[in-house]
Amino acid sequence: MATALISTLASGLVGAFCWRTWWSIGFVFAIPIIVGIQSRRAWALAVAMAYFGAVSWPLAHAYAAFAEASITSGGLAWMIAVVLLSLPLTVAWSQNRTAAAWRIPTALAAGVLPPLGLVGWASPVTSAGVLFPGTAWLGFAAVIIAPGLILLGRPRIWIAIVATSVVSFWFSKPVPPPSPWAAVKTNLAPGRRFEGTDELIASDTVQRIVSDSRAAVTVLPETVISRWTEATEAFWEPTLEELHRQHRLAVVGAGVPIPNSPAYRNAALILGGDKPQMFFQRVPVPAGMWRPIGNGPSVPLRLQGPGTVEVAGQRVAFLICYEQLLVLPVLLSAIDHPTLIVGMANQYWVRETSIPAAQRASLMAWSRLFALPLLIAENK
Repeated sequence: MATALISTLASGLVGAFCWRTWWSIGFVFAIPIIVGIQSRRAWALAVAMAYFGAVSWPLAHAYAAFAEASITSGGLAWMIAVVLLSLPLTVAWSQNRTAAAWRIPTALAAGVLPPLGLVGWASPVTSAGVLFPGTAWLGFAAVIIAPGLILLGRPRIWIAIVATSVVSFWFSKPVPPPSPWAAVKTNLAPGRRFEGTDELIASDTVQRIVSDSRAAVTVLPETVISRWTEATEAFWEPTLEELHRQHRLAVVGAGVPIPNSPAYRNAALILGGDKPQMFFQRVPVPAGMWRPIGNGPSVPLRLQGPGTVEVAGQRVAFLICYEQLLVLPVLLSAIDHPTLIVGMANQYWVRETSIPAAQRASLMAWSRLFALPLLIAENK
């Protein structure tokens, strides 16, 4: 029992503290192994829930603030999420280490693919960017398969994994972002859904930022323009003409209304060309933004369609806010061979939590895994 208690405590500490920096995400690789070595399924469940409970706790506050719900509702959402995230590894647990060698990898894969992948934040497979940087899909496969192999208890397997990690880390270097690009950090209050005068002030501020920038491509955060309509485009006409005349582009986060519906799309708008291009968020926040049941404002799920968009000669993988905590949107973009990762986030309602740090750490881990340059635009 002492070993199980120590394992549970260690998993909770990993969840609480190892999503603050990109390199500390490497410790998350140990979670499926700690689950696998437990003597009983009940202890495997306790270990998994300690990790996911600790790493998910800031989301209770974030959900309550974002969805304008009570802290009780946020706590309930937290408990449901922890159970769902813990389920695959708990079911995969087995006293038979040979069985665990294939069941644990299956559980890890199940946690990042739909439907669980829609809430599959803080997945242990994100550690691939720390342990096997620059190895792309091979490193991704390695962090799924390796925990099961380690559970077999064969020293030669451990040595091979450690040696591969050291070699890949030694030869991998961060890739700088393209010099003509610039990501902007803003502090637009209330940083949410602007209305009336606030909308005009926010839009004017964003236009001044774009006009003052000398970058060939200026990237601004998520939803700095709450709704992009024909009226908004008319208001932006002088700035759009300036961009077109100077052969510059601006990428602006905005909500794009869906005609004849209260729903909208959370988009990255590429402005400055002949007409605005749009890249839509694939996985909005469940319940907070994506509401499959109900008639209120909602952002639809978008798992099909291209994973990248061509911008100024780069194949850009946009990861918008919540998507930065998941694995699924990264996979959907990686299949499309991106040359640049751009993270866009509006963190106004989570700025008091560790979530912004976790988003940045996750983005850095994925950029290191696929050896891609990274730009991050945040509104705080």
